[in-house]
This record gives sequence, structure tokens and C-alpha cells, in this order.
Amino acid sequence: MRKISVRLEEISVLKTSTAPSQINRKPKHSMIDRQKLLSDLQSLLRTVEADLRARSEDAELPEVSGWLKAEYEAAKDAGRTAQTLKSWIDDFVTQVAAAWVLSCVFVRYLEDNSLVDPPRIAGPAADDSG
Repeated sequence: MRKISVRLEEISVLKTSTAPSQINRKPKHSMIDRQKLLSDLQSLLRTVEADLRARSEDAELPEVSGWLKAEYEAAKDAGRTAQTLKSWIDDFVTQVAAAWVLSCVFVRYLEDNSLVDPPRIAGPAADDSG
């Protein structure tokens, strides 16, 4: 199983020049390259999806596939899905991967704007230049 090494500092998230002492002032937003950000996030989403899907099928991690099958059966028994197991797992993996990517973008925004101390994703060596 390969590990995902994601360098979120390379993703072009929106940054402001707001220092903690200027919280009540209107921030000066720097421009972002929306197409690059979208492309980066879509690529990251595909990577996370592939990793999660591989883990769900890994014979060395039977607890993952067992949990997914139990959740699928519970959803099917409750009438919340009419999908096949494979289809349901594909949708579930996409939802989990998207939630992870969006959560990381949100946390990076907080870090980049000095709203979280210490930084959790960017790391302690992060500065305003990245």
C-alpha cells in the first residue's frame, strides 16, 4: 500500500494580508489562479479517492472492507440505497475524499490568515511567502 504524500502548501489557496492585530479591518485579498486551484484540487481528489478505494479492497485490511459492507447492508436494509455494493462504495469513497480535501483547504485558509496557531497542516516552518 502506498502512502499519500500531499504537500498542501503547493495548492494555491486564497491568502490575505491580515495580521492578527488587523482582524476587524477589511483584508486585502491577493489574487488566486482559480483554474490552477481547481486543477490542483481535482488532482488531489483523484489521488485520495484512489488510495481510499485501494484500502477498501486491500486483503490486509479486512476491517475496512468489513465495515464498508456492514454500512452498505444497514443503508440497504433501511431503504437508503438501491445501489450495488461496488457502486455504493465508489460513491462513499468520493464523498469521504471530497470532505478530506475541502477540510484541508479550509484549515489552510485559517492557517494562512493567522486564525489558527500553531499551524496544523502547513507545519511550524510555514511562513507568509508560501
